[in-house]
Amino acid sequence: MAGGFWVPNYVNFLDYGTSAISAGTILTANASTNTKGSYAQITASTTYDICGLYVSIGQANTAGAAYSVDLAVGAGGSEVIIIADISYQQGSTNIAPLFFPIGIPAGSRIAARCQSTTTVATIKCQVIGMDGNFLQPHLGNCATYGFNSSTTLGTLIDPGGTTNTKGSYAQITASTTYDINAVSFSFDSQSTSANGAIAFDLAVGAAASEVVVIPNMLMNIGTNRPLPPQLGPFAVEIPAGSRLAIRASSTNNTAGTRKFGATVYGIS
Repeated sequence: MAGGFWVPNYVNFLDYGTSAISAGTILTANASTNTKGSYAQITASTTYDICGLYVSIGQANTAGAAYSVDLAVGAGGSEVIIIADISYQQGSTNIAPLFFPIGIPAGSRIAARCQSTTTVATIKCQVIGMDGNFLQPHLGNCATYGFNSSTTLGTLIDPGGTTNTKGSYAQITASTTYDINAVSFSFDSQSTSANGAIAFDLAVGAAASEVVVIPNMLMNIGTNRPLPPQLGPFAVEIPAGSRLAIRASSTNNTAGTRKFGATVYGIS
């Protein structure tokens, strides 16, 4: 595994995908729910090598619906996904930016596509590309764990029936694909009237032998409104082949409304 994390020295910040109406590029989901639509071009050609990027998604046309966005590079019809299923569930006017410290070569075409739990769904996407130097090798892969494409939701996390007490672990993945240098998170309400203040742990290891690597990250769940909708990245080293799991506590112990969903992005 590569030692350490990134030490950025950014020189240029470039906008890709912002439209004339002060919003991102419109992505249109498939007419069928939970099915990806066609790619929309964010930029035909990046100006510089990108060492990190902010992906901002939001301003969906249906408040409270769950969405996910694939970010890809490559010619039309030959796109290769570099960040899969950036999930989003918020109000129709909200924007959720998430930073990914990964590289894209100059001259690359960037495109994005989306899916949603609702029909006739659109969402907007913008990318801020950062050109510069990394004093340590920058990161090149982003693997998505815990996302269920058939529901457009993350892995269900149940804090359990006792308030402010950690519930059982939910497995996010049985085995990570790559060595991980950083993790980020996206959340959803599992399309229910979930609510409560949440503290959750990310852990590695076999079931019943989990070791917490990031403790007590805080967020809130309201009806179709996770706040914040995304967290990260957090610099943490996790070897390839590791099992990831999450447990949580909540101020809400009501069975129908205490649960939430989590998706984890392992950046390496």
